[in-house]
Amino acid sequence: MALISATGALTYCTGSSLNLNASGGGTNYQWQLNGVDIPGATGQSYKVNSSGSYTVKVSNVGCAVASTATIVNAGPINVNLGADINNCELKNQGYILDAGYPGAKYLWSTGDTTQTITVNSGTGTYSVTVDAGPNCKGKDDVLVNLSPLPKASGISYQRAGDKFIFNAAGASSVDQYLWIFSDGTTYTGPSVEKDVNGNLLVKLVISNNCGSDTINMVEWATGVPKVANGDLDISVYPNPAKDKVSISITGAYMKDVTVMNSIGEVVYRTEMGGNATTLDVNVSGFASGRYIIRANTTEGIISKPFNVQQRQ
Repeated sequence: MALISATGALTYCTGSSLNLNASGGGTNYQWQLNGVDIPGATGQSYKVNSSGSYTVKVSNVGCAVASTATIVNAGPINVNLGADINNCELKNQGYILDAGYPGAKYLWSTGDTTQTITVNSGTGTYSVTVDAGPNCKGKDDVLVNLSPLPKASGISYQRAGDKFIFNAAGASSVDQYLWIFSDGTTYTGPSVEKDVNGNLLVKLVISNNCGSDTINMVEWATGVPKVANGDLDISVYPNPAKDKVSISITGAYMKDVTVMNSIGEVVYRTEMGGNATTLDVNVSGFASGRYIIRANTTEGIISKPFNVQQRQ
C-alpha cells in the first residue's frame, strides 16, 4: 500500500514547512504533482513547494502502486508578530520583529522589505504585510513601548579656583547620579562641586528603573596645576584655530603636551624631548568646539583653553 501523511495542515504558502511522507514498505519512491513526475523527488518524504494534487508511486522488487491524491491548497496564512512589547531598552541590541514565511515579500510600516526588523528604542505601532503567493497574503501589527536606558555622553567640568564643578554631559532619562572619587568621597546629584588637590579618578554611575551605566574620566584631567615658577607662561595661537595651533612656553621646557575636548577625552598627546619650548599641533581633523591644552613642563603644569572653528 502507498499512503501519504502530512506534517501539518494541507496548505502551502511561500516559506511554509509542509512535508509529505510516504509509507507502504517500498524501496523506491517517485513523487508526482498533478500527475507528472517531480524531477529528483525520489525520497520517502517531500517538502511541498507549491499547491496542487500530490501522489507518490511506491515500488519494491516486482511490485509498484500509486497512492490516492492528496490535495494541497494555497493559503491562507497567519501572520503573527507576537504580543505587544512593554519593556526596557536592551543595551547594544534591539527587539527583533519576525513576520515569518521565509522567501515571501514583505512591506513594513517603516518601509523595510525584509522578513525581520529590529526596534531599538521608543514607542510605536509596527505593522507588516506579507505576500507569500496566491491566496497567501496577510497582515499583523504590534505595539512596541521601550523605556529608555540612562544615557550620558561623558563628564564635563569647569574650574573655579581650586574647585572643580563636575557635570553629567548630555544626560537623559537619568533618575539617580552617584559620583565616586578615588579619595574615597561620594556624592549624589547631576553635578558636584569639589575641592581638588592633586589628581583624582572620577567615576559617575547613572541609573534608572531600566538599568545603569558607568562613565570614567581620565585621571589627569582633574589635576590642579601646581606651578613653581611664577614666570611660567603659555601662549596658544591662533585662537580660534582651523588647521593648526602653535604652542609656546616661556620660563620652562615642555616634557609632554596633551589636548582634551570639552568632556575630558584625550584627543592628542605627545612626549617632548630635549629643550623644547614650542610645538605645532595639527587640528584640521578636530571637530569645532572648545579644547584645553595641558603642558607638563620642567617647572610645573600649565593649561590653557582654545577653540577650533572649522570651515562651514
